[in-house]
Amino acid sequence: MKTEKQLYTEIKNLVKVNFLNNGRYKYLAYTLKNIIQDDEAINIISSGKFEGKQLEILVTNKRILMVNSGIVPERHEISIEKIEALQLETKGITTRLCINIAGNKFIIENLANYQNFMNIVNEQMNNYKSFKIEVNKTVEKDIMDKIERLAGLQKEGILTEYEFATKKMELLEQLKK
Repeated sequence: MKTEKQLYTEIKNLVKVNFLNNGRYKYLAYTLKNIIQDDEAINIISSGKFEGKQLEILVTNKRILMVNSGIVPERHEISIEKIEALQLETKGITTRLCINIAGNKFIIENLANYQNFMNIVNEQMNNYKSFKIEVNKTVEKDIMDKIERLAGLQKEGILTEYEFATKKMELLEQLKK
């Protein structure tokens, strides 16, 4: 876990910390010290209403965190990998960000700096998808290499046709996952 000092430095690099809001961001760093992991970077800090409560809303490389660092701490999180779509809805002067996950909508109202927020969430979603594609390509290549080695063993008479076909089917099943 990151230390409070590390988190406060990250926060200061993202927002203007001044005399009036210094305490707020120090307390946010204190709240986050047991939440943010070492391999997690905060990309943007905003504020908005979620489920009727005013919260600090952060986007990291892994998730959207909504925290209230008040007397009764509250925390909600949405994993970047599970987000299917983002939608911006405007009703009168109110702007709402809808985050779609498995048919459910999570709505953040009055989100400050919503355009930058959406851009960063979209960027993180794309990073996750490209990482997943790279991992899938690596797994696919590994499986194809294994099948080629098995075919060589069958050709040499070390494996029977049945053994080769069985193991090949097992490996091809892994590609479907």
